[in-house]
Amino acid sequence: RFDFYSDEEVFYSDIREFFIAPEIGGIKSIASYPPVLYPGGGGLFQADLDSSGDDCWLRWSLDGKVIAEGAAFGGYGSIEIEAPDAEGVYNLSLEVFPFAPADDTGYDFESEMKKEIPMYVNTEQKSGVNEFGDKDDFYSLFHFRGNLINSADTDLSGISDLRPAGQPALSVRSGMFGYYLDGSAAFEAESLGLPVSDGVLQGFSVMISMIPFGLNTIGDGLADIYYSSLDDGSFSLAVGSYSDGRLNVHMVVSGEVFSMSPDIPMLIENVYTSIALAVQPADDELKMILYSDGEPVSEAVFYPANETVSILNIDSDGKTAISRIGGGVELLIDEFGVYYRESADGAVIDPRQFERSMELEYGKFLMYAEGFDGDLGEIVINNSEISASDSCLTLPPLGEADFPTLYPGYEEVVFRIEIEDGTGEESEAVFYVDGGNAEIAEVDFSDLETQGFVAFSLIFSKDSVNFAAGSEQAGETGFSGDFSGVGYRIKNNSLSENLVIKSILVIRKNISISEKAPDISGKQLKSGINSTENKNRS
Repeated sequence: RFDFYSDEEVFYSDIREFFIAPEIGGIKSIASYPPVLYPGGGGLFQADLDSSGDDCWLRWSLDGKVIAEGAAFGGYGSIEIEAPDAEGVYNLSLEVFPFAPADDTGYDFESEMKKEIPMYVNTEQKSGVNEFGDKDDFYSLFHFRGNLINSADTDLSGISDLRPAGQPALSVRSGMFGYYLDGSAAFEAESLGLPVSDGVLQGFSVMISMIPFGLNTIGDGLADIYYSSLDDGSFSLAVGSYSDGRLNVHMVVSGEVFSMSPDIPMLIENVYTSIALAVQPADDELKMILYSDGEPVSEAVFYPANETVSILNIDSDGKTAISRIGGGVELLIDEFGVYYRESADGAVIDPRQFERSMELEYGKFLMYAEGFDGDLGEIVINNSEISASDSCLTLPPLGEADFPTLYPGYEEVVFRIEIEDGTGEESEAVFYVDGGNAEIAEVDFSDLETQGFVAFSLIFSKDSVNFAAGSEQAGETGFSGDFSGVGYRIKNNSLSENLVIKSILVIRKNISISEKAPDISGKQLKSGINSTENKNRS
């Protein structure tokens, strides 16, 4: 308290509060999830505080107005904000006080420990490099960036009325932002959510990226991840998980039941994963393929027991439909999409799913990844009979294919080519400089193939390329002059057998001495695929 006197009379008094504390916690940073909020949508802001600030009092303000305050140990280091309806840049500030105020009125002065950041609100939320896309090829696409906006750019009637059921909560776990579903919470819509045109079911893929939790709480039962159905039971599709992470797919069409449950666990607690179910219906058969992180794990072909039943016909007129995401497995959902291309090629798989998964796995070390899930892109076909289907590239006898140019520095580059067992005995990869003018290496698959994989390294220096397989250096090729890029061609030299390539992965082994190189020696790509066929054909 300060008293000011004049002739022994107090003419002015003031009371100032101050703190006595052994140490005062500070603010290291404030993170925004998502980086840009959608008007009227939700967002999370998390403060990274000094460890000494665990007992401090936090006050959050938006454009000078207090929106939340409380103790750090009470969870106020993170707040959820509903964005204003108007686009713009707003000012978000966080103040730190060493102790809680003496009463519930809060502090009436500003803290010296204060950090401000801009809060961006805009309808244009840029997609991340690893997010589902292209939006033109989706029937429905939800990025769950604090809103339930269907981002699919299509004239078709995908899900438009997605709404929360239970209490989905915005959350950041293991560095991923999304909605936390506690096992009972879900998102629902009163629509089938699958592409049906003039009563005919089209080919599609259901894609979900997530972090699962609490699988062991499921018990021996089956918990839903995704469900879609008509109220009369004439059609339903369900994807669920057992407690050990195995998935189950159950589909009913006009009384016909199709079910697949591979023995390979596809979900691991607290580990990010992206799963996809590709459904390819035809009049007399149904093909389903399950993918995990862009790689096919299991496939099945079914035939109706009743030949008069068409798997394609879905009569939804006058019927109530429902789609549900979640509602069974405890998880943090990142994205959901129904991939669908209204085109003659009938593609039902996002061609970037393998590449996107490898980007998440290897980051800046990744140079090239191809899973052959769509069109061939920059791959140049030197034989008209070469084809890509079922996530494989098939080179017929004497077939050749040129792959996109790589641009390595003076570094080691690792190649891992997955092929179908027994198909690469007379095949090779040829590497050359500057559009094929100077051949620098030939790699014979027959010498390197092990359990369906061909793995080797090329070590580039200023005037030479060293070839290495495993731990042994196998040879060196010299060349003169600098190179701007390295191209390569895969050749099937067999006169009678096909070469089937399942995937190609190229990564940098070492970018610099100080950086740890990724270990891909034990990574399984598509070698774990199971194939089954339903024999109930009449």
